[in-house]
Amino acid sequence: MKPDFQQAYDLYRNLVWALIARMEIRGTDAEDLSAEIWEAVSARWEGYEGRASLKNWIAAIARYRCISHRRRRRELLLEDLGLTESARAGSTREVPATVRADARRILSRALDRLPAGDRFLLELAGRGFRYREIAASYRERWPGKAVDEHWVARRLYGCREKLRQILAGWGIVSLEDIWE
Repeated sequence: MKPDFQQAYDLYRNLVWALIARMEIRGTDAEDLSAEIWEAVSARWEGYEGRASLKNWIAAIARYRCISHRRRRRELLLEDLGLTESARAGSTREVPATVRADARRILSRALDRLPAGDRFLLELAGRGFRYREIAASYRERWPGKAVDEHWVARRLYGCREKLRQILAGWGIVSLEDIWE
């Protein structure tokens, strides 16, 4: 017998939060994502047929939404770094979709080699947050750190340098190397 939606929420909300935390999504992003996940569960509630346990069904929806969230954040960072079609609109050269996909994979692998704090800073900067907002988000995620706008500016410079070094280690000296 399928419980009602409220019972399912009460039973599995900690599971959803654990999956969000495992994906290193924090703060307001985590709260928004949790709401998005439960909205998706609610929208599909009548379609649940019981072929999988309710726990696994909800976990699958949550995992998909978490992965989609991280993908969206990476896309925003790609735009910031000029690795998307819209960012290259002024270019005279057409970039095939397969090359763009390779560029995304390369950047994703490079970002995964950075510490979580550096990825966090780059992703917020890529989403257009101001240094003051990034500092507040960073302090919320890692309490006890003395972080201000100047620290963020210096740290972002260092993060971008680390990213460039990782890419240079793979033979990518400039972003144009990905396209050729």
